[in-house]
Parts: sequence; C-alpha cells; structure tokens
Amino acid sequence: MANELLTKSVDIIWDNWLNSVKAINTVQEDTEKRAVEAFETQKSAFEQALTTYKNVEEQSNQAIKDWHKQVATSFEAITTPAQSAQLSAWFDTLKEVTEQAQELSWKPNQAVVDYIRNAQTEWEKAINATLTEQKSERQKALTNIEGLTAKLKENHKNLLDSIPAIPAVPIVK
Repeated sequence: MANELLTKSVDIIWDNWLNSVKAINTVQEDTEKRAVEAFETQKSAFEQALTTYKNVEEQSNQAIKDWHKQVATSFEAITTPAQSAQLSAWFDTLKEVTEQAQELSWKPNQAVVDYIRNAQTEWEKAINATLTEQKSERQKALTNIEGLTAKLKENHKNLLDSIPAIPAVPIVK
C-alpha cells in the first residue's frame, strides 16, 4: 500500500513538472502569435496611411487641374484671341512646372515608402524564419523533456522499489 502510494506520488510530481514545461511552451507560442499579429497590424497601418496619402495627392492634383481650367475659362471670356493664346502658353508652362514640383516632392516620399516596404519584407522574412526555427527547437526540446521525464519517473519508481518496505506498526488503543 505504501509503495503504491509512493509510486502514484512520483507520477504526480513528474507529471506536474512536465505540465509546467508544457505551459511555458504554450506561453511562448502565444507570445510568438502576438508578435506576428502586432507586425501585421503595423503593416496594415502603414498601407492605410499610404492609401490616405495617395488619395490626398490625387485630390490635390484634381484641385490643381480644376483651378487651371477655371482660370483659363475666366481669362478666355475677357481676353482677345491673341491674349488667350499667350495665356494658354503661360498656363501650359505653369502646368509643367506644377507637375515637376509634384514629382520632385513625391520622389523622396516614394523612396521612403520603398525603403519601409523593403524593410518590412526583410523583417517579416526574419521573423518567420526565427519563429519557424524556435518552434522546431522547442518541439525537439519538448520531445526530449518528455523522454527524460519518463526515464526519471521510471528510475524514481525503481529506486522506491529497491528500498525495503517498513513494516507497519499496529496502533494500540
């Protein structure tokens, strides 16, 4: 009876220890999952900001086109054909300058966007490779720990079996 109780106690002790290791493993997996989710959220926020910026740029371009058209129409109504041709040439030059200015202002932004996208891509590759490696190593370690735990339980039980039983002393009342 006492040896059976000790054997069950050994099982409980080592099973609880193994469950603790598995709980730590689960926490690590959850942390990895949250890191990937945070990265995806950051990536999504960047894409939304970029979309907003592009929309603002398109609206700005449209506003400039509308303004050019409105000014040209206004001047056509009050100028002679010769003056109108001169103003048209001036507007074409102004339009070209405006487009070049917009292009020059966009190039640095585009370079930053490209840099951030490349950095995100490389960061994502690094994170995925690291997480895959960690998962593999953690699984190997868990398998080894389970094997070790089984051996320790067996050795512990064998040790208990090798100890002679203590005779029970009757209790006298």
